[in-house]
Amino acid sequence: MKTILNLGCGNDYLTGQKGAVVINVDLNHEVKCDIALDLDNPKVKWPWEKESVDGIIAKHIVEHIQNRDFFMNMCWKVLIPTGVIFIEAPLAGSNAYWKDPTHVSGWVKDTFRYYCDWNMCPANKRKTWNMINCYEERRGDDDIVICELEKPKK
Repeated sequence: MKTILNLGCGNDYLTGQKGAVVINVDLNHEVKCDIALDLDNPKVKWPWEKESVDGIIAKHIVEHIQNRDFFMNMCWKVLIPTGVIFIEAPLAGSNAYWKDPTHVSGWVKDTFRYYCDWNMCPANKRKTWNMINCYEERRGDDDIVICELEKPKK
């Protein structure tokens, strides 16, 4: 059975489909979630074992994360090799980004390159992902960036 994490699920509670279980995670106890967890706090241990998760959905959460490297490295840790993280966020500088005062980081297509092919300095302690797809999209009045990253095989 495959395990998919829906990180920062908010009101987007997902149910498992054939052959997969979805674990919905959010910091907000007011929304329906399976696990309440602060994904931005390096002092909080994520409850998943190393390489135990098949995929991650992170829709409209990364822009709320202050500790980007910690978050991305923890996603790397729990994903199996060839596991994929699907990230969707408001485009930095866009109306979609600025209209929410709780956004703490901006993301553009090139932001994801720092976690992929621009990751040359070992001192930065970032894991090097494979970029599957990354693009910008307009939804109504909002501009968003969507990226799929794969944890490479060992």
